[in-house]
Amino acid sequence: MLWLLVLVLTPAAAGLLAFAIPWNLPRRVLLIVTAAAHSGLVAANLACPPTALLDGWIGLDATSSLFLAITSFI
Repeated sequence: MLWLLVLVLTPAAAGLLAFAIPWNLPRRVLLIVTAAAHSGLVAANLACPPTALLDGWIGLDATSSLFLAITSFI
């Protein structure tokens, strides 16, 4: 359950933090590290799918896992 929440909130938090950082190099490093962490979380979720959150409002089925993997790769 926690993995799915981390998967959703990690890019959102990094985006907000990158918006607040005025320097280019730390912002780029943050976004690259976040992308790598997000890819790892996607791979972990593909290997072991998490249970749904909020009474089924947020969850991963086979189709959404495929879409998430494709969009994370792009």
